[in-house]
Amino acid sequence: MDLSGAVFGAPVTLEIAADRVSCVRTRWESTATVRVRRAEVDLGYAVWTAPVALTAHPVPFTDRGGVPVDESLLTGPDRVRVTSVQGVDAAHLVLTDTDLSDCLFSGAFHLDQLRLEGRTTLAPTPPASTAAA
Repeated sequence: MDLSGAVFGAPVTLEIAADRVSCVRTRWESTATVRVRRAEVDLGYAVWTAPVALTAHPVPFTDRGGVPVDESLLTGPDRVRVTSVQGVDAAHLVLTDTDLSDCLFSGAFHLDQLRLEGRTTLAPTPPASTAAA
């Protein structure tokens, strides 16, 4: 799903089951809740002026009749991987139950205000250098 360059001027709730979600340069001018299933999510250069929550949804979405949405065409693993927050102001961003192990953070600012909720996977700490003195 490609939301790149979209502008959301009013509060919105999105439920997305996809292999990839691109929100490059997307502008969020109001609060938003984005529930995602099984996707790699690129948030590079997105702009938030109000809190936006990106949450990994643990079970398949259902239609209005309560029937689970078919995910058989999705090829990715059963997790949500955020691949980039490059160039964003993270002050209004909340990530819940996401995998950040390969996330690109370069150029992002206010990372100290980024909220990580639930189970967050980060890259392992690099091994200590064994160089001789």
